[in-house]
Amino acid sequence: MSSSTSSFLWRANLIPIAIVSFYILFVALLTQPSFQAHNVFLHTINWPFSNLEDPSETKGISPGQARNVRIKSSDGVEIGAWHLLPKDLWKKKTETARSEERSEEEEFDQALLARPTVLYFHGNAMNRAAPFRVEAYGQLTNSSVSSQGGLNVVAIDYRGFGDSTGHPTEQGVLCDARAAWRWVMHRRRLALQRNQLAARATTPVSFLEQGGGIYLVGQSLGTGIASRLMLDLARVDRPPEAIFLVAPYTSIFALLSSYKLGGLIPILWPLNVWQYLSDLADRSLTTRFESDKAIRNLFAISPRHGKLQQLQLEALPHTLDVETLKSQFGLDEEQETHIEGAFARKRPHIIVAHADDDPVIPHTHGRSLFNTARVAAGQSEEDVTVQETSWGHIYSTTDESGRKSALIRNKQGGHNGVPESTIEAWARLVSLRP
Repeated sequence: MSSSTSSFLWRANLIPIAIVSFYILFVALLTQPSFQAHNVFLHTINWPFSNLEDPSETKGISPGQARNVRIKSSDGVEIGAWHLLPKDLWKKKTETARSEERSEEEEFDQALLARPTVLYFHGNAMNRAAPFRVEAYGQLTNSSVSSQGGLNVVAIDYRGFGDSTGHPTEQGVLCDARAAWRWVMHRRRLALQRNQLAARATTPVSFLEQGGGIYLVGQSLGTGIASRLMLDLARVDRPPEAIFLVAPYTSIFALLSSYKLGGLIPILWPLNVWQYLSDLADRSLTTRFESDKAIRNLFAISPRHGKLQQLQLEALPHTLDVETLKSQFGLDEEQETHIEGAFARKRPHIIVAHADDDPVIPHTHGRSLFNTARVAAGQSEEDVTVQETSWGHIYSTTDESGRKSALIRNKQGGHNGVPESTIEAWARLVSLRP
């Protein structure tokens, strides 16, 4: 064999050796918490470069429709957020002279009393001004979304995202979600107090304190955050009206096992082949977001199954005791007298939406979460109602209290897009519109 041939073969062997070495290094780095955080959250991709302090500079948000707010989490981290008015209320505000009795801040607070509010938890990478996120806000604030008109939207940037301080961790972003709910309730209470002083109160105190009219919407990464917030609120008897999980995953570990680069290459396929590697990855994972467990635990504490303290719940990381949760939610003893037995009224609607052509998270995750809710509610596959549409299918069940679990399955939509048909189906399922 000539020296040139040997040299060629040696160089050719270097290519697979380099690929294998790089892959081993990548998997090893995945066991490191900081590397995990950067790959799960992708928070260093801070785009678009908008002036987040002035929402009207973002395309799709009209002047005066949104206010920029700063929300302080219980650990002192400050997060940025936008509160967008329902479009019909914003239009009314712009067409009429502002009352001398109310400032613009007070008008925004009044909207939180007048209409239901969506707490929006976005996916990884970029910030709250990303165009596809602004499009989703627009769909939710549109006057056609409910029989009342548009909804309020409060969209936050988790710590480390956008103009928020700190660095993201699972524990930290859960803290941010609780702070966002607390901020909404605080502003609603201020508006109610002003109305009572002016003798124009129209919202029952019990409804306000129970968190009525709050809807949680999570997209991609945000579905894990929304699921945990739903469970935390249920544990303190403040369940939201509904949770809407768009392009969700059952857990980060399950997502890693099924993830395909570009929707084609299963880069972590060894986790499904060698149990040792699977166990090692499971033990090393510091960011878990186990939505399936959160949903099962929600049903475990519902009146149908008994009281929380009488049941053994599935272990979830960063679970706080009830008193600490109440403190982070801003609930005091005086408010507690208004909400005794609130959770006995109803559990949240659980609505999942997933597109068949999602290239990032396989649509099987959405189906699995729907089945998790269905089984936890004690319902069989025979209890599922299937509605076929031109754009996909809607699978739904209704429990004895009238609350729904549903899967909105689109033929197309990708990962970040939320088709208008999906929003309309969600609104009907949660009884916002006929």
